[in-house]
Amino acid sequence: MRKLHGSPSVKVATFNFNSSFNLFKSRLVDREGWPLRCTRTHFASSSNPDEVEYYVGLLGVEDLLAGTTSKEDAEFSKPSPEIFQAALDRVKSDPARTFAVGDTPYDILAAHRVPLPVIAVRCGGFPDETLAKAEYVFDDLVQMTGELDRIDEYFRK
Repeated sequence: MRKLHGSPSVKVATFNFNSSFNLFKSRLVDREGWPLRCTRTHFASSSNPDEVEYYVGLLGVEDLLAGTTSKEDAEFSKPSPEIFQAALDRVKSDPARTFAVGDTPYDILAAHRVPLPVIAVRCGGFPDETLAKAEYVFDDLVQMTGELDRIDEYFRK
């Protein structure tokens, strides 16, 4: 398992299942390639709890996650930061050592309101200009994995 120097304590990931499920499924079936495995990963979503459970199970990544949050864990949906804050609280993570991964401009806005740095992935179907406020923008999780040293540098600043 690759360990980042000064790596964040947890990565809070949120994805829009409707737009990105097929892309993520194709990338996650290779468990050795699980791009978020170097630290604890929490799956934060504004979806219903049963949807979160279903998709996490369908992807077969239950054992790779520190936990999940759903719309039941927040009064307001994104761009409210509540879902990210709920994830941070659940895993007792320091926002200064955490980043969010998302595929929508709403994820970016919500995470920045915590504040958390954001890695945007293009699988949500949003134009690049709407993802431009993220600290990093990658095509997918595989490309993100190839840039872990650059991401790690963010936390050494």
